[in-house]
Amino acid sequence: MFGADTLSEDDARRQLLPRLACPACGGMVVPAIPRPGEPSSGDPPATCLDCDASYGWVRGILDLTVPGRPPAPRPREYPFGGGTLDFHGFFAASLKTRAYEDHDIEDELFTLLGWLDHDPGAPVLQLGVGKGEATAVLAGACPEAPWLACDDDLPSLRAARVALTRAGVSNVLLVRCDLARPPLRAGGFPAILHFGVLHTVLDAADHVRRLAPLLPVGGRLAGVTLAESTLPHLAAHQAALGAKAGVRWVPMERLAKRLMGRGWSSFRHEQPSNWMARFVAIRSPIDS
Repeated sequence: MFGADTLSEDDARRQLLPRLACPACGGMVVPAIPRPGEPSSGDPPATCLDCDASYGWVRGILDLTVPGRPPAPRPREYPFGGGTLDFHGFFAASLKTRAYEDHDIEDELFTLLGWLDHDPGAPVLQLGVGKGEATAVLAGACPEAPWLACDDDLPSLRAARVALTRAGVSNVLLVRCDLARPPLRAGGFPAILHFGVLHTVLDAADHVRRLAPLLPVGGRLAGVTLAESTLPHLAAHQAALGAKAGVRWVPMERLAKRLMGRGWSSFRHEQPSNWMARFVAIRSPIDS
């Protein structure tokens, strides 16, 4: 992955934009991209060929949401140590508790990347960007891959763009959209990374099942989520915290049982801490 030619932002856009879909009707979105060297006062809007809906850019971020229908807000802060942390901070902090103090968040991120086992240069979809810390690490490790990074929060995406610029990462297209129903064309991504989203949806199994058509057969979904502890006393503590903060703790064993045979041929998960789980699922040739 390292040492490869770095994909430019324009090249990443050219490869990724045809994989998007109109959130209003599901039609093909066709953006007008200026030719290299062509003067422009800004990015021209993307337009749906079917319903003529238009989607604009905000400081290099494509806003692929239906006007007047913003995505439902998700929890973005999590209780920890008497205060709150965003998901990336919570993930890092949970790995430094007494039993797991030798774990490092970058090691965990690269484990996810290894689980994806994607071909160099193949497009990657990331659902859940936050402030871009994980995106900078992972997309930066795959500089030849067009990387579509989606989140539903515009301020977070703006922070992510700053983080990517500072890190010198250019192969990422940032898109604001509804993460519960990402507006993407079927089969467009052989690899999907899911970062801090699964525990915010109403039904985790239903959400994962709806992501299956985005992958070709054999494609992989890997991610990290808040997970219900296998220790009963901690699970009870998590339930109390979740009720207060408005977050859920995903029961991973039950999730695996619900997914088998329903668009997925395998589901593996590990819990590197009592609070978190990483997981990988492989797209099945048969949906049911």
